[in-house]
Amino acid sequence: VWLRTRCAQRIRNSIPWVKGLHFCIGKRKTRQPEAPFINDTKSLTTSSETVDKLRQDLCLTTQKQLKIVQLIRNEIPDCKDYDARNVLHDTTELLKRRISQTQTILEGTFDLSVQLDKKRRLKKQNQ
Repeated sequence: VWLRTRCAQRIRNSIPWVKGLHFCIGKRKTRQPEAPFINDTKSLTTSSETVDKLRQDLCLTTQKQLKIVQLIRNEIPDCKDYDARNVLHDTTELLKRRISQTQTILEGTFDLSVQLDKKRRLKKQNQ
């Protein structure tokens, strides 16, 4: 980084019309880790049934996505072109991996949040 910065400064100083301009050498942008459901589910709704229904709907959505990917994978042997088969196989593998990550997030994080919300509501009712 130091060499690139020094080289950029030398180039900037050697060209007369560039001297007054300020260049920003950008940092590599890294993606922040995803933190879904940072807020508790109590901020979503007042009834736990609605939150539970939302969780079920999201899980059904990911299951449907997996079924669609599987249907696409079933078409792979029918492809006449070898390259097309490879592309389909690689793409469906990436899709399956991403959908399974989504399922893991939903099952782990969201289910825990729903359980904590239900416990909190029961505790409030008992008091």
